[in-house]
Amino acid sequence: MRTKMYIFLNIGIKKDPEEGLFMAYCPDLQLATCAKTFEKAQERIDNAIRLVLDAATKRGELDKLLREYDIPLYLRKPKPTSPLQSEAWITPRIEKVSVA
Repeated sequence: MRTKMYIFLNIGIKKDPEEGLFMAYCPDLQLATCAKTFEKAQERIDNAIRLVLDAATKRGELDKLLREYDIPLYLRKPKPTSPLQSEAWITPRIEKVSVA
């Protein structure tokens, strides 16, 4: 039986002054992307996260992925808090996932 649980992922977005691009990153899954606007960078990192989680779920390896990256599971939706009090960090992403 699969259980619905939550994971907590940090997302950072900051503008590169030299390139003029917004760099988005999710250190929890070691993902990064960039875009010309903040909104597009956020959309791209959200899509990258969703692709990784969906692919792991389809392969039946979501539990393994979460253990590998030391991402804890929560029964209830956790309160979002950023580990770094910096303007580069946005509200962390909270995902609902199904685990065995």
